[in-house]
Amino acid sequence: MPRSLLCLLALAGCTEMDPYHKPYAWHPTGANAANLAAMVADPHDLERGHDSEMADAQAPVLAVERLRADRPKAMPSTSGIASGVSGSGGSGGSGGTGY
Repeated sequence: MPRSLLCLLALAGCTEMDPYHKPYAWHPTGANAANLAAMVADPHDLERGHDSEMADAQAPVLAVERLRADRPKAMPSTSGIASGVSGSGGSGGSGGTGY
């Protein structure tokens, strides 16, 4: 009995109300949507987008078709391109006692 009473008292603090549900606390009111609308060039684009005149889907479609047909393009040759890896490594040994 004393143990259960102690547990009940210890858990009594868990009934604390969530701060967002308290009537006197700040409540989110669409601030994120308002900030996003202020940052875009045309806020109506958030409701309905528009086509890009520069987009060309032909190359990606052809690439997917080649992959599905199991005939992908070969990777370009990198024989004339510097790899950026330098070969300046050493063993770093410092003599020692020869164990």
